[in-house]
Amino acid sequence: MATHLSAAEEAEVSRTCERGLASYLADKHSQNRAKSTRTGVIVGIVGGIVTFMLAEPMHFKPAYAAIPAAAGVMSGLAHGLLTDDKQDLTYEEEFNSVCSSLDTEDDEEEDEDEDF
Repeated sequence: MATHLSAAEEAEVSRTCERGLASYLADKHSQNRAKSTRTGVIVGIVGGIVTFMLAEPMHFKPAYAAIPAAAGVMSGLAHGLLTDDKQDLTYEEEFNSVCSSLDTEDDEEEDEDEDF
């Protein structure tokens, strides 16, 4: 390949290209949803802890800490689901660029093999 990739990295790129664009996009969507969910969990935990700590001084039940915790997780999930396809054009361009360069290099290698 034009860039200096290890054999394992080159094999992974080749497998990704062979699986196709739909599979690549599905992987990217999954990564985006996971990232949004992790962010939602962290925000929910922080909000729950703050609410729990303020329960006594503000005179409300500590169980109410579950509300921001649940809201954080739910909003993270919702954000991931609603935005997972926003960058599809960028991902498609990346996929096509990398895979077309891989195809070009394969063609060049075949031409070199024919010369011998």
